[in-house]
Amino acid sequence: MSFSNGFDLKNNTEELKKILPESWYMLSSKGNEFPTGHPKINGKEGVKYTFVGTLPAKFHWSDKFGDMFSEDLGRESIEIWIMPSNYSKYSFSLNFKRGKRASIIYRGKCFTAYSYLNHVILDELRFAKLVQSAQSLHWTNTPYHDPKLISWIGWKDKIKKRLTFTDSC
Repeated sequence: MSFSNGFDLKNNTEELKKILPESWYMLSSKGNEFPTGHPKINGKEGVKYTFVGTLPAKFHWSDKFGDMFSEDLGRESIEIWIMPSNYSKYSFSLNFKRGKRASIIYRGKCFTAYSYLNHVILDELRFAKLVQSAQSLHWTNTPYHDPKLISWIGWKDKIKKRLTFTDSC
């Protein structure tokens, strides 16, 4: 995927992989995406990158008897969206049901980047089975709830620096 302004998915994917800490990996890069909590605006799609670290995200649930359980079903993650440079003027709409929104971490001449701290589920089948039978559920130890829990120290500055390096139209 390339934006009309010169953003190159393949090249930028490789550039972003270079700055990952040794224990982190890129889970995916997908085109035609929108930042979490933002409106979907036709013609303004971008690229979403998902980076995964090693810190566990703990899933808690209770069964029909009220007994509580917990399991490490996820890992910390950082989601980054590279959007066309003119996307940001369209990205603000009020919707109080959306919860947290991805926030701008870089605004350049060719593109704008948004980030969202979260977790990824490691075993989707196990998670789906637990959700079906759980009476209550929640996650803890995730950057979504506490951004200080992210193990990649200085991630935002490193990503911004790399994006600045690749921001040429």
